[in-house]
Amino acid sequence: MKPKTKRILLSLCKAVAILCITFALLLLYELSVRYVWTAVFWIYFALLAAAALFVVIYNRGFSRKFLRREDLPSTWTEAQRDQFLNEAAAWWRVTKPIVQYVILPLCLCFAFDILCLFLWGPLVDLFPTLA
Repeated sequence: MKPKTKRILLSLCKAVAILCITFALLLLYELSVRYVWTAVFWIYFALLAAAALFVVIYNRGFSRKFLRREDLPSTWTEAQRDQFLNEAAAWWRVTKPIVQYVILPLCLCFAFDILCLFLWGPLVDLFPTLA
């Protein structure tokens, strides 16, 4: 298989995984809120806040993310510059799955909930068959 095809399939698998996680979170959220347990919102919110805080702290506030090789001090050797930039890349490799599979699905879940809260009522008023 060609490398480009492998990259596309990997991206497609990641997208499907993100959608499946989001769907599962939405299903659990909606069933919990509608029938039994309203504290699920605060649990999701705390999980989202903790994950986002972890990513920002672990990546040192993304302070190294936007630096280029030319921006580093000229007194540094090439090995020091490589080490500095490789550390930032390594930090991002560790936190990227957290962003993709925890933060993004939770944000999508909250976005769907907000859309339902604020747009479902006016849509039902416009189209009574939706109710």
